[in-house]
Amino acid sequence: MTKPVAKASSVTKTPAVTKTAPEGARGVVDVRVRQAVARCLADLDMRGDVGAPFDRASELFSTLVPALYNGDPDGARAAVLGSDLPTRELLDLVLRARLAVRRRKGRPNERTERERSADAALRALADREDPSQPEDLDRRREIATLHRRLLSLLTDGVLTARPCGTLVHANRPAREALGLRLRELKDTPFLDLFGGKTEGQKIWKAIITEGSLRSREVDLRAVNGRTFPVRMAAARVDGADPRVLVVIRDLTEIRHIRSRLLETEKLGAMAKIAGSVAHEIRNPLNSLFLNADILEDELRDSGAINTSTAEILGVMREEIERLNEIIKNYLSLSKLANANFERLDLNEIVSEFAEEGEEIAARRNVTIDLRLCRGEAAVRADRNMIRRVLVNLVQNAVDSAPMGGRVVIGSRRLVRKIKVWVRDNGKGVADEAIPQLFQPFFSTKERGTGLGLYLSREIVIVHDGQVALRSVKPRGAEATVLLPRLRADDE
Repeated sequence: MTKPVAKASSVTKTPAVTKTAPEGARGVVDVRVRQAVARCLADLDMRGDVGAPFDRASELFSTLVPALYNGDPDGARAAVLGSDLPTRELLDLVLRARLAVRRRKGRPNERTERERSADAALRALADREDPSQPEDLDRRREIATLHRRLLSLLTDGVLTARPCGTLVHANRPAREALGLRLRELKDTPFLDLFGGKTEGQKIWKAIITEGSLRSREVDLRAVNGRTFPVRMAAARVDGADPRVLVVIRDLTEIRHIRSRLLETEKLGAMAKIAGSVAHEIRNPLNSLFLNADILEDELRDSGAINTSTAEILGVMREEIERLNEIIKNYLSLSKLANANFERLDLNEIVSEFAEEGEEIAARRNVTIDLRLCRGEAAVRADRNMIRRVLVNLVQNAVDSAPMGGRVVIGSRRLVRKIKVWVRDNGKGVADEAIPQLFQPFFSTKERGTGLGLYLSREIVIVHDGQVALRSVKPRGAEATVLLPRLRADDE
């Protein structure tokens, strides 16, 4: 083991300063290169803990060090690719050669070229196969491809992070939930994902110290600031390149469904009770309304009616109609489970409803304008329920429109949906009130029941559709209903 070192060391004693200027400069460079090779070999011989055979290491240094010293990237790359040493040992030797050359002084441009050559040598390591395990590189590529495909198929979000707390990778579901782009992902602090830094620090500390995190519900924060609930589990993966593996499942939809089930059960029980009571209340209400009309006629015939009496009788009728409207909504809620679905043309239903809508609009001198699409707008629906939705939406639009205003009812055929909208030219709806408008018992009207839009939403959901309401600039509001479209060949 010491002979090559001695030989290399004896070479360094060769004088080379007595030549002419150009040849002398070349000789000095050769001597420095030989000194660098000898220094690498001596260091390798003294350590004695490198598995590479000494003669093969000497052969590598004799070609690699001059290429690095002279700033020859192609030569450095060829030296690495031409060696038959194992990759792990070859990496150690390349780093030793790089360190030996970096110690030498030189002009800035020479040092830059040496750095480029060293980088080329290191990049060549990634392009070569390990001669000690010829199939190792292909096998690792297959495993990496399989892992990428598995991560792309998962519906749960998967993230990997370094032990220092920065993200390395995230699959598509995780990136979409967090709003992260692939190029923005790397080096993002793990703690930035949490709405509260304190909670994130506790979770990260538990992962690092205990090695894993049992499944638990936490709140994460997306890039746009939206906070959403997830179920998170994590584990620390130790090894040569340690990582932290984190799995998240978005619970937003699950919590929404859970809330809907609780709300449906609660209101379903209430509607069942109210439906049975409504029949008992309806008959007395009709009697009260009829007797109020008879009383007004008798007072007018006798000449005993005056302005004050007429106003009182008018208030009585209005209150009776309001109670009757509440009963209708409760009865409709109790009948949602017994919908009678049939093939219908929405345009036909809207046209039939136009006469009833004009009666509603005439009270405020509001004009109804129909803008229906051509042809059939076929859906599968319950006729009475769809009419109930139209009554509620048009009534709201008429109430919102100014005296002498206009309400537009339109339809449109989309690829898979039929769209029906009702638009008014009133003052619109406040943005903060829109999320609550479809909640039961919430109303922006002074004498509203808060059940009209809620009932409309429940009916549309039973029909596998969607309903929404928005403000329209510069004035007005628009309610939109989307129902699944039936094709000509559908049953």
